[in-house]
Amino acid sequence: MQVYLRQRVGSYRDLTPRKDYIINTNRQAFDITFTATADESDAILVVQVVEDGQSAWLDNIRLNEVTLATVNPDDYIRIVYNTTGQNKVESLNGTYRDARNNQYNGQVTVGPFSSVVLLKEVSNSTTPAPVSLRDPENPGNAVTGIDYQYYEGGWSNLPDFSSLTPAKTGTASQIDFSMRGRDQNYGLRFTGYINVPTDGTYTFYTTSDDGTKLYIGSTEVVSNDGVHGDQEQSGSIGLKAGKHAFTVVYFQGVGGQSLSASYSGPNLGKQAIPASAFYRVPGTTPTTPAPTGSGVYLSDLNWSSAVSGYGPVEKDRSNGEANGGDGRTITLNGQTYAKGLGVHASSTISYNLGGQYTQFITDMGLDDEMGDQNCGTVEFQVFLDGNKVYSSGTMNAATATKSVVLDVSGKQTLTLVMTDAGDGAACDHGDWAGARLVPQNRPNTASGAARQAAAAAEYREPMHVYPVPAKETVWVRYYADQPGTATIQLINAAGQSVSQTSHAVETGENRLRVDVGTFSRGSYILTLTQARHRQTKRLILTD
Repeated sequence: MQVYLRQRVGSYRDLTPRKDYIINTNRQAFDITFTATADESDAILVVQVVEDGQSAWLDNIRLNEVTLATVNPDDYIRIVYNTTGQNKVESLNGTYRDARNNQYNGQVTVGPFSSVVLLKEVSNSTTPAPVSLRDPENPGNAVTGIDYQYYEGGWSNLPDFSSLTPAKTGTASQIDFSMRGRDQNYGLRFTGYINVPTDGTYTFYTTSDDGTKLYIGSTEVVSNDGVHGDQEQSGSIGLKAGKHAFTVVYFQGVGGQSLSASYSGPNLGKQAIPASAFYRVPGTTPTTPAPTGSGVYLSDLNWSSAVSGYGPVEKDRSNGEANGGDGRTITLNGQTYAKGLGVHASSTISYNLGGQYTQFITDMGLDDEMGDQNCGTVEFQVFLDGNKVYSSGTMNAATATKSVVLDVSGKQTLTLVMTDAGDGAACDHGDWAGARLVPQNRPNTASGAARQAAAAAEYREPMHVYPVPAKETVWVRYYADQPGTATIQLINAAGQSVSQTSHAVETGENRLRVDVGTFSRGSYILTLTQARHRQTKRLILTD
């Protein structure tokens, strides 16, 4: 293998001598020093295999500028000669070796009328300090795999995921982002145990775009945080053999995305952490609740307090302007809602739950009544008994509608907050769309009027399409009155049908997937038909 520096353009001349290295089937590390023969603003590093039919894997290639220090060669090379007929003893300030690799410590004896060239031994290594080894947790009931929690939101640095509610949870075999629900503005948290085979110092690596951190127990071993392109960072820790608590957190903003984790250690070359090294304890993964009913809409309940930044909190309509009742139909990315709350940042609404409900369900986003796509940023937050349990992250007019299902069993207060995301309240018209509470199952002892009111509050939209705008995949949440087959058709702006798919549905809520990545970007009509029922929604596809 040859390695050298070369010009990228112009004469394409070599800037350094070509250095030859013999490589074999074992992993090897090389530290190569170049001294360039000319200045070059756009040089390239050339690595080439010079034998035909051979393949070589190279990784972790780094090029750093170094400073060469001027030294006295007399301090490292000695020429000792004897012009007499007797042996001569010459003192040495260290350890030297001759051309035959004979070693001389402190002195050398030179025979009559002879000479010797000596090279001084120089060691840049220092004796490493003893490494303390961490004790493993070694949970007794561990099984293979690693738990994950998936979040949706926009961040510029890793948030405290433990304070947020995941949109999805599950079990994975390796560290990757295959379980994501979209390609932008999401986060992942992996928790479990990693098994290391022997005592020693282990180096862990994360490669990501955007930010990652890796923890062993509560110790941060790798910090690769922030918004950046694909990059690798590493860190080392001493571990005893066994299963150690392991956490990787990751967030993706916009643009490219990547995520992987590797390690190396005693008799263990650098490699991706295999699935066989991960363990989890069954029953420790927090489950993402699924909606269990349409519930009682918040707009049909009395709040304990309500404040909105511009005008009053509106029931079943958008914020509108400063006067009460001047809002419009609640609309998020083309999807209309008959029920919900319209607010303006900064807004806080509180309800007394009295431990009577099991779930809180809502969609969130900036209302379409603000036509300027470049104006308005908000953040939705949910508090239960004073503790924040959900944050949407920063949302703007282009952000897809977000949904959340929260367990409120036994909780006494629910507080909904919409902030201005820190940049002022201009255009911050937001909606808690379809916001509702699912009551506990209990005998209905209410009066006839109360029962009628509760029944009216059980209204639900037969079909909800999200996200809008969409890129690759659209989900349709459809409530079917009976089992059967639902047909979904996409019609473009010219009135032409571009897609028609059939889906088996069951009585109740169904979640149907429609792949739209191959269709032209623009506006469409999505129509769902089942028996005599027909539902229509507007859909926008964007890059």
